[in-house]
Amino acid sequence: MLCPPSHHLVYGILHDYLTGEELVDTDDERTRQELARWLVEEKGFAKSNLQARRSIETLFASQFVRSTITLTVSLEGKSIMILRYAPGSLVSRERSAIAAARVLEESYQIPLAVVTNGKDAELLETAQGKVLATGMAGIPDLQNFDKISVGDKSGT
Repeated sequence: MLCPPSHHLVYGILHDYLTGEELVDTDDERTRQELARWLVEEKGFAKSNLQARRSIETLFASQFVRSTITLTVSLEGKSIMILRYAPGSLVSRERSAIAAARVLEESYQIPLAVVTNGKDAELLETAQGKVLATGMAGIPDLQNFDKISVGDKSGT
């Protein structure tokens, strides 16, 4: 089990909604778990469509950096959308979410990215970096995903 940064209030241990894995119970982790549950119970995605905590590893200014993607949403084996959660301002996280969606998959660009603080959200089209929708309701559900107007959502 990983230790959280010291500025987090630790409540103990919780079990990951998607995998059952034991995680450190913090306010941020509780919000991440609520997002996964919401995507399954309210937006219609199966747990198998969601992958938590994927990461991108890079070398920046002679330092090894790992950037974690909160959730990756896949359909038919292709990643179609990422969600990046962090408390605070959404606009300050747009560029990093778009960049992550562009490089997370080696052979294609993930077409959609969401930045959220758990209360508000922005749905971003990753090819041009445009905001397609705002608010949690703007995150597409499984039934309406094909109505989102962005290039090829199949990831090919």
